[in-house]
Amino acid sequence: MLSENLEAIRGVGKTRREQLNKLGVETVEDLLCYMPRTYHDLTDLRTVREMEAGTPWFGVLTVLTTPKVQYVKRNFSLIRVKAGDETGNVYLCWYNQPYMAQNLTEGESYYIYGKPEYYRGEIRLNSLMVEKLSEGEGARLLPVYRSTKGLSQGVFRKLLKNTFERYGDALTFPLPEDFTNKYRLLPLEDAYYGAHFPVDHTQKDESIRTISFFEVLLLKTFLARSKAMEEGKAVSLNLGQAAHDAFLAQLAFTPTGAQQRAMAAIRGGIQSTAPYEALLQGDVGSGKTVVAFYALYAAVLGGTQGALMAPTEILCRQHYESAKKFFEPFNIKVGMIVSGMRKKERDALLKQVETGEVQILIGTHAMIQKDVQFHELGLAVADEQHRFGVRQRAVLQQKGRAPHFIVMSATPIPRTLALIVYGDLDIIVMDELPGGRRPIRTHLVPTHKEEGLLGFITGQAELGNRIYYVCPLIEEGESEQVSVKAAYERLSHQLPNVKMAMLHGRMAQKDKEAVMEAFSTGDVQMLVSTTVIEVGIDVKTATVMVIDGADRFGLAQLHQLRGRVGRGDQQSYCFLLNRSKSEAPRLMDFCSTTDGFAIARMDLKNRGPGALLGQWQSGKGDLFFMNFAMDAHLLEDVLTAYDDIFIKNRYGEELQLRLIARAKNKYRSLLNEITLN
Repeated sequence: MLSENLEAIRGVGKTRREQLNKLGVETVEDLLCYMPRTYHDLTDLRTVREMEAGTPWFGVLTVLTTPKVQYVKRNFSLIRVKAGDETGNVYLCWYNQPYMAQNLTEGESYYIYGKPEYYRGEIRLNSLMVEKLSEGEGARLLPVYRSTKGLSQGVFRKLLKNTFERYGDALTFPLPEDFTNKYRLLPLEDAYYGAHFPVDHTQKDESIRTISFFEVLLLKTFLARSKAMEEGKAVSLNLGQAAHDAFLAQLAFTPTGAQQRAMAAIRGGIQSTAPYEALLQGDVGSGKTVVAFYALYAAVLGGTQGALMAPTEILCRQHYESAKKFFEPFNIKVGMIVSGMRKKERDALLKQVETGEVQILIGTHAMIQKDVQFHELGLAVADEQHRFGVRQRAVLQQKGRAPHFIVMSATPIPRTLALIVYGDLDIIVMDELPGGRRPIRTHLVPTHKEEGLLGFITGQAELGNRIYYVCPLIEEGESEQVSVKAAYERLSHQLPNVKMAMLHGRMAQKDKEAVMEAFSTGDVQMLVSTTVIEVGIDVKTATVMVIDGADRFGLAQLHQLRGRVGRGDQQSYCFLLNRSKSEAPRLMDFCSTTDGFAIARMDLKNRGPGALLGQWQSGKGDLFFMNFAMDAHLLEDVLTAYDDIFIKNRYGEELQLRLIARAKNKYRSLLNEITLN
């Protein structure tokens, strides 16, 4: 019933079906479970007199003038209509929506929702929601859905109403009464209806909590059971004390306590004949690479091969150069595989990997191609895990019989969320920075203080330090200020004595390498770049990070970028150029801390867990509900419930089997898309 085609729904024909398909909605169940993006609060009717600029407003207005379309210039239209109530008048405005003139009638009253703003002495409401008084349902919570062209919010809500009338009861999933009481859950079919058509905040919150709980439980079930069903025996890697001491002696520094604990956890885990899997989670600059090298070293000394997969070619080459230099005294041969290698060079490398001559292979996604065959892959590492999907990890794991596997991430996430997303992986947290490093001073720079910043950059360049200047765009977009090419042109004139270069993802690899080499040696003092430098770039003399258009980045990404400086013993600085007043409070919070876990909590508050789970945002994989799962207690409840069901077996085998079947049906086809953002 739930798997029926969308055209079984009243009001859905070929065109409407195609519109819904664009959103990943292909079945009746997909539509019923397509969660609102947010809600407009229409429970409090206001008057014109009670409007506040920039604050969402809802009320009843009467249209006072005849709606007309004005074409300001070619391909740009404006509708400006006077409307009001007994306390005052405002103007309703629509841009490039000429059809709205047909939807409004002079003298009619409408429910209006929008944000008032002052413009040239008048109060305007832009980007409005409008409903006729006779058709609207009045004061209520109004769900807002991610939509597509031609599919209005009103049509979406009407389709959902029709679908629930006929199919809503089929969403039921019977749960034991003591289970629903313990975890305060509504019947699932009632929860979905309450999420789409809430009468008040209480119903909305209880409904979304139930859906969040159930969906996260399914996600946990799917990921954990997938791991439990893995087959194959791993090679036991026993690293003796003498070999352990020899590795530490090769380091030019004393490892931090966190690094030593991480090495100990891995050393103990890889002794098992069951594949050891761990998430190595450490803040920017905490020294995860050394721990990864330790794991690869243990693999080689255990008579197998090691592999390290990096998300970008720049980071891959950096790892390769570091590994080659580090492992040379141990007579361990390191190879590198990237896209675009000459056939002769690639064929020779593949032969050495297959025979075991290359003991550690470092590469990009090129490593998981079919023709890459290992002699005996004992352990694999995926660096910057949030750049890889589960399927890519799985392909790398299949290169060996059952290799031990370590995923590294510098994107800290709360432990409860990590336990759910990563199934049964051992979670190793590195929460210390190497000694001698000073905290990076972070400042928010308003546009009128940019001149002072340029003077500071000049001073740093004169001291022999390097500067990153990061922009979110390559080409000129809606704002010249935030494109790499425009910034490079502007800064070249403003800072004529600073040697600078551009770096972005569209450049040829040899050009990127030449620029990075020049930046490392000091032939280039300032790098004007996109976020291509976000991960893994390690230039000890880089002391200044300027992020132009900082309001366009998430906090986790800002933290990654800030981590490119402060890697030496000199004081380093990060400057955020903010071009949006509304983003200032969020960026000020970021400036107040360098703790990656604190920043992750801020990001969780601002964007919700759904954003942290990456591109899993459509159709059956719709995780919008996760954006409402803000309560850490809910995530803890899910873990407790999972233990009750699967570990302690408190509710019987039937419930286990039904949950596993539901989880497989929902998530099996989405493995390619699971990423940690």
